Amino acid sequence: MVRVNTQLIDAETGAHLWADRFDRLRAELIETQSEITAGIASTLRVKLVDIESRRGQRERPNNPNAMDLAMRGWALIYASQTQDNNAAARRLFEEALRVDPQAVSALTGLSFTHIRDVLNRWTNAPDDHLPKADELLARSLALAPDNAATHQYTALLRRAQRRSAEAIAAAERAVSLNRNMAAAYTEMGWNYALLGQPEKTEASVQQGIRLSPRDPFLVYWLSYIGVAKLHQHQDEAALEMFRRAIDADPGFPSNYGWLAAAYVFTGREAEAREPMERWLRAVPGMTLTRYKALEQSDHPAYVAQRPRIYEAWRKLGMPE
Repeated sequence: MVRVNTQLIDAETGAHLWADRFDRLRAELIETQSEITAGIASTLRVKLVDIESRRGQRERPNNPNAMDLAMRGWALIYASQTQDNNAAARRLFEEALRVDPQAVSALTGLSFTHIRDVLNRWTNAPDDHLPKADELLARSLALAPDNAATHQYTALLRRAQRRSAEAIAAAERAVSLNRNMAAAYTEMGWNYALLGQPEKTEASVQQGIRLSPRDPFLVYWLSYIGVAKLHQHQDEAALEMFRRAIDADPGFPSNYGWLAAAYVFTGREAEAREPMERWLRAVPGMTLTRYKALEQSDHPAYVAQRPRIYEAWRKLGMPE
């Protein structure tokens, strides 16, 4: 086993800001050195956003610039996948764009908050959000056509629009610009499931996880694998994925619903009650009809894989 230790030091003050370690088998070191580098870079990116966000608030509390505000927005998004964080981040991105309408980080961030409202079923009016996201990403692409992150969020938007084949193409474009963009691989993987091909999901998602094993969006990625396994009736494996997803971010409510379904499928209905109740408390007003209306795919193969999940939730008390 080889351990790579990393530290982030403030060059101006010498203060220790962050440390982490990455373990690999010695035999795999040469083959995986690029993944180790990508993992360090991904973790460092998230930490730097948080550090710079705090620095901006400390040094410019009364006159933040657009970058300060965008950093604060992304720090909130990375902190936890909750509706309140999403709303607070949106306000910061909007303020950043009032300061600088061409701030690409704020354009992509604001688009992401609108897309996430739809994908996480935090809104009953997707048509209020997706056109705004489309316009913001078009502005971002006009300003920075080779920005890999903009193509990645375009993939996310196409998914929200139920255009999964186009989502995969946009994610592939992001990877062509940045082969270490972990989220582009995971986006491809989930869109395969939405096209009714869940057997293709895990390989792509695991590639993303290898590139960014401590990613703030890991909670989603583990869920993608879990749902793909449910679609293949691999229910014990799905159960383990949802447990891992909840460990990654206990504040993201949807995984409690998935966990509950997996408990039903593995013959543990009594254990399913508590997570199901927790999910329904977190999303008041959720019904089977509303959930179906907000599904991310209408592909016939995907639609055919969903009824047993709906039936599990119905059994656990989700209203029609």
